[in-house]
Amino acid sequence: MGGHKTIRILLWLVLLNLPRQVWAIDSCFQCVLGIWDDPALSSNVGEIVAGQPKDIYVGIKFAEGFNETSGISLSIAGISGVLVIGVEPIVSTALGCDVISAPADTSTDSHETGGCAIAWPGCLVGNQALLRVTLLAPSNVANGLLQVKRTYPSTYPAVKTPFFTQCDNPLYTPTRVKGGYYILNWNGDPSVRVDGATWSMVKHLYR
Repeated sequence: MGGHKTIRILLWLVLLNLPRQVWAIDSCFQCVLGIWDDPALSSNVGEIVAGQPKDIYVGIKFAEGFNETSGISLSIAGISGVLVIGVEPIVSTALGCDVISAPADTSTDSHETGGCAIAWPGCLVGNQALLRVTLLAPSNVANGLLQVKRTYPSTYPAVKTPFFTQCDNPLYTPTRVKGGYYILNWNGDPSVRVDGATWSMVKHLYR
């Protein structure tokens, strides 16, 4: 059993370095790799108090035709001014995440670096929390918008979104998904959508 898990992780590591044209790419833009306030993935708004650690959860919600993953690749944009002091997989993993923050430039042509890939030694089935991210705000925050983006540079040139890998050994097909939003200390302004964000709030993320 241990040998099988080791081989699976080695295959994932190899996939991260193979030219994208060797492998197929799938898409599920009804699937969401997002950020929530709780491990049950029930709310994408939450409160943070200056000087006190705050846990948020990166999780996946699948759509029809998809229900399992062996790994994810993502970054989180919009956390300037808020420190990331911990990233911990909910399920143990052999490949961790050192820097989850997206770079300042998240444009399509960005040459900056940020984000990470995480692989699991087994297949994870169903909607669930995948990562616990601990934040620390040095000062007060209002309407702090966070968004799941791709890694920089992209693991695969043709993939410009966050993605998960399927459990189809040995391909572990990269599958593009929608990146979700999260708002820290929403002040009740009705122009700020809880299920996403207004254009005025997010347009800087698409520079």
